[in-house]
This record gives sequence, structure tokens and C-alpha cells, in this order.
Amino acid sequence: MGDDVEILQIPVTSDIGKFDDVENVVLSLAGTAPAANITLPSQPGKDTKYSLLDFKLINTDFSMVASLGFGDMASAKASVDYKYFLSDLALSTDITYPESEDNVIASARFGIGFRIAITTFKMDASFTANIGAVAAASTLKMGYANYEVLTIGGGLEALKAAQPLVASMGGPFDVTSMATLAVVRSELMRLFTDQGSQLTPQLMSVGLRSKAMARLQSGNTTSDYRELLEGQVYAVNRAKGSNRTANQAVADITTRPAWSAVKPEVVMDFYTRTLGLGPDEVPNTRPEVMENLKLIFDAGT
Repeated sequence: MGDDVEILQIPVTSDIGKFDDVENVVLSLAGTAPAANITLPSQPGKDTKYSLLDFKLINTDFSMVASLGFGDMASAKASVDYKYFLSDLALSTDITYPESEDNVIASARFGIGFRIAITTFKMDASFTANIGAVAAASTLKMGYANYEVLTIGGGLEALKAAQPLVASMGGPFDVTSMATLAVVRSELMRLFTDQGSQLTPQLMSVGLRSKAMARLQSGNTTSDYRELLEGQVYAVNRAKGSNRTANQAVADITTRPAWSAVKPEVVMDFYTRTLGLGPDEVPNTRPEVMENLKLIFDAGT
């Protein structure tokens, strides 16, 4: 994949469609890049082989679970006491796409099964290393955990063990919930073996070329995704927290050693393209800018 070796794995919704007159767009990525840059060149064929995913916890945040369609999770507060995790209980297959100047999507994962979001509250980080530990800690009242379930793919109504899971769509997460998921896992494999042709896989996640994404989201000021994030976080804090103009924020970079790695061009691009502010325009003179900053800040907490 040329110099674009770092791939960002991003969970997405299954929605693929037309956006801005472009077909096969990954719709949950709309707004992060031009539509032509976030399309799927192909999808799995009928004879595709699927394998069972490891049941791993992925650290995430409350804006991500909300964007994936978890309604109850979306109503939770962004707080240091809440932690958010995702886990996929599914059969899946990965497709890798040739490198393209017009597409930032390097790969896509399609699957059949369930996506689970878990929210913990006042649970020590030592208990969140794996899904079994979370269930045990919740059962022993060493913190609180709730889960919500979304189906991935079609034809899963034949999975009898999952019917209570789907009917409830979630609840307290404990060892009983974990036991149900273990049964569902084994039955999912049997269902695919017996009725694989009747199941319909759906998109689960995509792999994004980090350098291409950095160039797109920074107005070509950097190809380093970490440099992009560092500059944008700095810009948000200077604009929202200190009400600094773009020129002032850029000048501030030299005042503290901790800010020395921040790239001025990224900061200026964020102010002008994302916030729509002129170089000397004060953020709080534009109410809509302050509202956008609040949304950006809350999504990142």
C-alpha cells in the first residue's frame, strides 16, 4: 500500500448508498471526507468464507456508540465515571482493496451476528481488560455495567438462543448475560454451517489509510494523522477554552514547550476551514462557532 502503511480500523454502520451523486458510499463516514473518497469498490460474493471473530473488548467513546445506532448509550453522559466498549459477536470476512488516489478505504469487514456496546460506571480499569472480567465485576457489585445489542446481517431470527437477547436488546451486563452470549456464539457457528446461504452479511467496519485521511482532513497541511489530531485538539482548546483567534493560537505555540510539536498550518486550517473563522476573528463573536466547538469538544471527551 505504498507509504500508507498505517490503517485506522473504524466501526461503521451497515448503511451503504448514494451520497452527493456518488454510489456505494459508506454513509456513516459522510462528512469526514468527500463522498468519492469513501466508497466501497466491492462487496463479498456468494462463495465467501467467513470465520468467527474473537470476542474482544474495544475501548471507544460515547460519540462513537451513538453514531453506530445505540440509542440508550447515546443518552448517557460524557463523564470520567463512564467508560464505553464495543465487541462484535459475529462471523466475518475481510476484503482488502488496491491502493487508490481517489479512495481512503483500504479494507472492509462484513459479517453476520451481533454488535454489543457495554457501558461501565464507576468500575476500576483493572476490571475492564476483557469482557469476562467486566461481567464478573458487575455481578460482584464492583461497579456497574449495562449492555445494548444490535444485529448485523439478515437471517438471524433462526438463532433460537439469541431470541431473548434480541427481544430485550440489552440490560445489566453480568455473568448471566455472558453465559447467554457464549451459547449464542456456539449456535451462530452451527447456524452458518447449516443455513449459510440464507444469511445476509452486512458491513461492520472499514480500514482507512491514515495518511490519506490526514491529508483530506487537514487541507493537505499534513499526512501524519497524529499530527493532525494534536493540532486540531490544540485548536479546539485555544478557541473554546481561551477564545483565541487563529493568529493568536498560532503565536501561542511558541510560548510553551508542551506545544512545540503542534503544527501551525494544521491549527490555521482548522480555524479557517472547519470553524469558518478569519485569521483575526474572535470565536465568541460567532454563536454558531461556539456551538460547533461545544459539539466537537463533547464528542471528544
